Amino acid sequence: MRVLQEIGAFVFFLLFTIVLTWPVAARLDTAVAYLGDPLLNTWILDWDMHAVTSAPSHLYDANIFYPSKDPLAYSENLFGIAIVSFPFYLLGFTPLAIYNIALLVGYAFSGYGAFVLGRTLTRSAAAGLVAGILYAFVSFRVDYFALLQFVWGGWMPLMLAALIHYWRRPIARNAVLYGLCVLMNGLTNIHQFLFGTTALVLSVALLALLSVRFRWRTLMGAALATILAAALMVPVLLPYKRVSDLYGMVRDRNAAMAGSATWNDWLSSSSKNRAYGDVSDREKVLPEKALFPGLMMLFLTASALLLDRSKHPVPLQARPVPRWLLRLLDALIVLFCIATYIGTATLHYELTLLSHRLITIDSAGTPIVCLVIAVMARLSLRLPSGRSAEHSQSLRTLAARSRMPIEIWVMLLWIVLGVLGSLGLHAFLHSFLFDHFLPFRSIRITARWASIAYVGLAGASACGAAAWINARRSKVARWAVAALLIALSIHDVLPMFRWEHALDAADPAYVWMHDTKFSGGTLEIPVSEGIAPYLYQFGATVHHKPLMNGTSGFEPPLHAKIREMAAMKTIPDDLLPLLAHNDCHFLLVHDDWLRGASEPTHAWLGHELSLGRINFIRRFDHRGGGDYLFAVTANVPNWHELRPPDKRDGASFTDDQELQRALRGEATYMGRTFGIVDTPHAEQIVTGPLTISGWALAPNGITEVDVLLDNDTHRYRATPTDRYDVKMKFPWYPRVRHAGFTLTLPKRPKGVPRWTDVQVEIIDGHGGKTKLPDVVLNWD
Repeated sequence: MRVLQEIGAFVFFLLFTIVLTWPVAARLDTAVAYLGDPLLNTWILDWDMHAVTSAPSHLYDANIFYPSKDPLAYSENLFGIAIVSFPFYLLGFTPLAIYNIALLVGYAFSGYGAFVLGRTLTRSAAAGLVAGILYAFVSFRVDYFALLQFVWGGWMPLMLAALIHYWRRPIARNAVLYGLCVLMNGLTNIHQFLFGTTALVLSVALLALLSVRFRWRTLMGAALATILAAALMVPVLLPYKRVSDLYGMVRDRNAAMAGSATWNDWLSSSSKNRAYGDVSDREKVLPEKALFPGLMMLFLTASALLLDRSKHPVPLQARPVPRWLLRLLDALIVLFCIATYIGTATLHYELTLLSHRLITIDSAGTPIVCLVIAVMARLSLRLPSGRSAEHSQSLRTLAARSRMPIEIWVMLLWIVLGVLGSLGLHAFLHSFLFDHFLPFRSIRITARWASIAYVGLAGASACGAAAWINARRSKVARWAVAALLIALSIHDVLPMFRWEHALDAADPAYVWMHDTKFSGGTLEIPVSEGIAPYLYQFGATVHHKPLMNGTSGFEPPLHAKIREMAAMKTIPDDLLPLLAHNDCHFLLVHDDWLRGASEPTHAWLGHELSLGRINFIRRFDHRGGGDYLFAVTANVPNWHELRPPDKRDGASFTDDQELQRALRGEATYMGRTFGIVDTPHAEQIVTGPLTISGWALAPNGITEVDVLLDNDTHRYRATPTDRYDVKMKFPWYPRVRHAGFTLTLPKRPKGVPRWTDVQVEIIDGHGGKTKLPDVVLNWD
């Protein structure tokens, strides 16, 4: 029965997620937030599962940034999400479908985790549902919906619930469950492992300080479970230490300061939230720093603090404390107060004795952390009192007499830690960790500490909801209050997701790379044009061959040097020797993506061909032009064996002739359907009528062109138009009567949101369907 209840709760959140994120569940193979980080996350998940099934010992030797070391450690590894996604990989789901399934399950799991925490605190399923709804779709998580590691926030409330459950009933099984939650949190998100483990250590300390019936055995069990989970994370974290030492992959103080939140950020909501998105000043809301938790979380947290739940006082017993220990702590508090003042007032202070440095104070961060610890220790033993020792009280005694349960104090701790941590280098908490613990120096956006505060707010919200529900005497009234709170919570978090669609057909060049056995790296050109690096990694899920390209949280020095040289107006002659020396075997040039880099790239290719340092292998059709594959002669002496027949079916020229046309900047023949959307442009703001126009060509002719609006929920037939300029540029398609198309919609159709997308689908003479790249726009 209990298992069915747990399944029912998770299914509720899964269905809730499907509704709020629709139409992702119906477009698993194409839907993405945008063509950027989702493609990076898709590649990471795919690599995790590919490496485990093919070469587990080379898990961190991912196929990007070749030949740099451990490139998987340049960003999150998503191992915890890959474990859950693995069955779908074995069933043959596409990489993007697996990513989208993980996205849906991640939101549902976040809701379920907060549900368990809320129910653990209150023993009320209704209060747990309120907590789950508010936590799963809090504005912060909606804003981060492109990053799976933050969508998967369920392990943090689960491990806090497991800790509280263990503290109430300290048996081995509960300790193991708690440790497993800590481990899975680390495998899912390294950010949240660092934040969450810090919060857990302080939570254990707080529980030990405030628990009336404190037992050292309970404390040691929690500490042992935490340490074992952290120890199991060491093999996962060691590659991050290696690349940090090898390439200096840490953030400097300027980068950490730029990622630090301010108090104003806690008043800013994501534009993707229906309730508050239009309230915040969009010009003042900084990327990744919209931290406002919503009014319902704040209201219910305040209710948890203010409503009286205490019915029976807890028997109190104060333990005798040695007087010398109290005096020592008093002296330390005074000392740390002085050190905090010195750290605040001066840039650098040293205390020396006989030319030996005893103490160095560079900032107030370390002294203030020590001060907080000393004050908490002092208050836990005995509060200072002007009266006799018999009347002095400890913090544990006051906590027992407080109206608030000890669990609420833990929720408040998480809220305070999350808020202080999000302020980054503006506050002492992250400043101290940044200065003394290397892993915290890898964090770019310290505002992500807010995820800790949301766990505390979710737990406190459950307590507040339970207080309102339990205040009603009749069962009907309690159900009515619960329903009202759930409805208000849903209204508070309703998101406005914007989706666009990736092309699901594999490019012919990537299919060739998959089917051909070769070693060494491939450099795709252009190296860093727009979203091209993300598309290259998405393409790597097809072939899994080493790429010298890449995009991630950090960039190795070799790739940075290649990127800079390739972006020069005149590409230097020493670029190719650098590539050859680093085991580059192939160059794959996407001619239709070169844009402003066409002339320098064509000149460089022509020069290297004349020197014989590269040799042309073949041409492939690409999105709107050709892909040209070259071999680096020094590393591929048998390059001629890879050349195809001289002429492709239906082509007017050989591949060598097509290459010469491309190097002269002329159009080349495409053996498949292709086209361009001229208007609207990506991210365009449209007022009034919307006109969609462009052109399309196909060897088999074109029968119709459809315009798909708002995730294909609205479909319209475009009107054919003459485009003589296109027919003159591409004279090889006699079966196409009208190359152009146009459609004008006088106003935004009912039900279509302001942020929407337009995609063109071309139907050729044989009934084949080809979609052009999606265009996202703002239609007022």
